Amino acid sequence: FFFGLFVMTDYVVAVRTDDARDFLLQPSGVVVAPSESPEFTIGSRVRITDVAKCFLKFDVMAEKLALGKWTSGMKPIVGSVATVLASSKHPTDDATMVVGIRSEFDGRDFIIDSKGLAKAPNVSSDFPANASVRIKSADKVYTKMDGAAKDLSLSKWITGAKPQTGEVGNVIGSTVHPADENLHVIGIRTVKGQDFVIAPEGLESAPNESENFPVGCRVYISNIDKLYTKMDEVARSMNLSRWAAGAKPTIPVSPSTDKEATGDDPAPKKRKLGRPLMSCAAEVKGSIQHPSGSGCVIGVRTETGQEFLVAEEGLQRIPDQHPDFSYSTRVKITDPGKVYPKLDEKAFELALTRWMVGEKLGKSNVTTGKIMGSTAK
Repeated sequence: FFFGLFVMTDYVVAVRTDDARDFLLQPSGVVVAPSESPEFTIGSRVRITDVAKCFLKFDVMAEKLALGKWTSGMKPIVGSVATVLASSKHPTDDATMVVGIRSEFDGRDFIIDSKGLAKAPNVSSDFPANASVRIKSADKVYTKMDGAAKDLSLSKWITGAKPQTGEVGNVIGSTVHPADENLHVIGIRTVKGQDFVIAPEGLESAPNESENFPVGCRVYISNIDKLYTKMDEVARSMNLSRWAAGAKPTIPVSPSTDKEATGDDPAPKKRKLGRPLMSCAAEVKGSIQHPSGSGCVIGVRTETGQEFLVAEEGLQRIPDQHPDFSYSTRVKITDPGKVYPKLDEKAFELALTRWMVGEKLGKSNVTTGKIMGSTAK
C-alpha cells in the first residue's frame, strides 16, 4: 500500500568569505551568526561610547559571533563608528549582551558590552536607514549641525561642507531636529564618501515599484536586448549615479555551454568565472513603471560598479531558496569538509563571481562571511 511520500530538498548554499572568496557548501557545514539583541540588530550602525566595555581577550565569543577580523588584545577608538555583525548573551551573565562589531575606521572586528554602544537613531519613516536618495536641494543641508552629526554616527562629516544638488547616496539614519522636536533631520552618505545632515524636503528617494524585483534583491542580467540604454531621466529618478547611456554588459558563457562546445573535456582546474560574470551579477537599486505603462524598468548596479536599466524579462532572480540561509545572512563555515569544489554549474547559477573550480578551504583560511544565495542541488 502507498501512504504518501516525503521528499527532503537537498540544498547547496553559497558563501562569500570576508576575504572575498566564494564557496558552495552543504548547509550542515554552515552556522548562522547569532542575533540575540533586540536593540543592536545585525547591520545596525553604532558609535563606541565606552571602550572600557570592550572584551579584549574573548576568543571563544569571537568564534561564536563569526568575527573574521578579530585580533585578541586590540582596542577600538572611543567615538569611532561601526556596524553590528552579531550579538549574544554573555556565557556567564545573562544580564550582559555581548555585541560583535566591525569598525568603519580600520575594518577590524571588536567585542563589546552593549552598554558601551550608542545606536544611530532612525526615526523617519519616509527615509529609513539604507534607503537610496538624491539631493534635490543642497540649500536644505545643515552645514553646522555637529551635535546631530555625532548622534547619527556620521564619521565622514565635515563642519561647513556642502554637497551639490543632484548628488546621490544612502541614508545613514535620522533624528529629531535639535531646535524643533516636530521636525526630523536626515544623515546621508553620498557616493563620494561624504556625510551630510539635511532636511527631509531636500531629499527624494528612489522608486521601488516592482513586486518581482524589490530594492536590495540579487539579480542576474540574462538578456542584454532587454536593456534600456537611452532613458537618462529614468536613470536620474532612480539615483543611478554610475549610469552611462549606451553602455551594455558582456553576457558570459555558462559552464554547461562551454562543455557542449568542447565535447567531454572537463573544465580546467582553478578556472574563475570572474569579470564577465561580475558585469551581469547585480543588486536592484530601484524600479519604476515604464513610461508607456507596460511593465517596470529596473535599475541595477553590477559587481563591476556599472549601473543599467533593464526590463523585468531581462533579469533573473539569483536563487535564495534555503529557509534558514537567506541572502546577506552573516555566517561561519564550521566544516570545510562540506565544501563542494567542483559544482561549476551551480556556481554559475548563483552568480558567484569569486568562485574558482577545485578550490578548498584550508585550516588557516578565513571562514566567516555572508550568504550569497542557495539552490536545490
